[in-house]
Order: sequence, then structure tokens, then C-alpha cells
Amino acid sequence: MKIEYTFELDDQTLHYQVDLDRRYDFSEDRSALPAWSKLEHCQCDNCPLNVKGSSHCPAAVDLVPVIHDFQRVGAARRARITVVTPERTYSKEAEVEEGLRALMGVVMASSACPILSRLKPNARYHLPFSSQQDYTMRSVSFYLLRQYFLYREGYRPDWDMLGLVTLNQDLKIVDEALGRRVQDAEGEGANIRVLRKFFELSSTLGSSLEEQLQALKPLIMNQEVTPAIDANEKR
Repeated sequence: MKIEYTFELDDQTLHYQVDLDRRYDFSEDRSALPAWSKLEHCQCDNCPLNVKGSSHCPAAVDLVPVIHDFQRVGAARRARITVVTPERTYSKEAEVEEGLRALMGVVMASSACPILSRLKPNARYHLPFSSQQDYTMRSVSFYLLRQYFLYREGYRPDWDMLGLVTLNQDLKIVDEALGRRVQDAEGEGANIRVLRKFFELSSTLGSSLEEQLQALKPLIMNQEVTPAIDANEKR
């Protein structure tokens, strides 16, 4: 499955094709890549990899072309951003930062990073230009669906979603480390602002999940819908 991103700027057009099922060869020689992509450079505190098995950070390696292209593109510049998935096409006139955030998100979620790869189901149902509420709804929905399947297979489900909080706390650590990598690569440009936005999303869900859920409750527990669900009698 492939997702295509196109940024049409006034002076250039940038195009990317993200293969969600791409393979990553940990033994490949990547000595020509920039130093900030090496595993030991700003390595995440919770990274389970080691330099003997992986000389470079898988997520950083996948981000190298994007970081290189956008080093000199201002985050506030306007662009026509088009996203093509197998099911539909999205198009929006927006600041580069908004499209870049979505592109980097799907690249990282489909990378070989042991932590970020846990977001691969989200990548398969990619939603560009998503809001904080979109992020919360999608994260919670995917997590609870996984718990349902675990329950059906005889495992103990995590209905309290403690694992989701832990996951987002792990993502916060990864995002902070990737932010330091990118900052070393190109300073305070568009890319570091994008990763800071990622940090805001993951840290918010990791530290205040209940608050985010309460914000969604009025949308889910619509009074016009609830009475029709006869099976959901209050215990």
C-alpha cells in the first residue's frame, strides 16, 4: 500500500511516495547518510535497538530525504498539498507545516522503529490534516479495537487504556529525541516545528487521556442516539 504526497509551491513541486509495507535492511551500509541519522546520535532513552544491530535510527533514515528537501522551505509558506491514498484523494491549500506534519507522521508510523511501528494500523488508515480531536478519536478507537480482538482470543483486555497512556508517553520520548536530531540537522526550521507539534499531540494524550475523552463524550453519547441502543442498559 502506497500513499503519495505532493507539495505545489510557487517555485517548485515536491513529491513523495510512502510505501507502508517497505522493508528495512538493518545490515545495509548507510555510512553516506548524515551523522544525525546514526542510532547513537540523540538516541531515544527508551530505544530497544543497539549499534551492533543497527548503525542508524530507522525512523531518521526514512526522514532524511524529507528533512533535506524542506531545510530551506519556510514552515509558514503556502502550498497546494495533495494526498493520494488507495481509497481517496485529499487536497488542501495550507501552510507547509500542516502538510509536512502529516507526511512525517505517516513516514514515522510505517518505519522500522520498534516503538513508532506500533502506530502502523493508524498509518494504514491515514488521515492527513488531522486535529487534536481527530488524533484522540483515532488513537482510542484503534486501541480499543485491539483490546476487543485480544478479548475474543482469550486474553485480558485493557479497557482502562493504561497501555495507551504508556504508548503515548513512549512516543513523547521518541518525538523529543527526533526533534533534537532534526534540530542538529537544520536548526529552527520547518521540520523542528513539525516535530514539536507531534510532541504536543502525544504528550497531551499521554498526560490527560481522561480529559480528552470527556471532550469527546458529548459527541459519542448523543441523546438522540442513546435511547435507541436498547442493549446498553445501565448496570
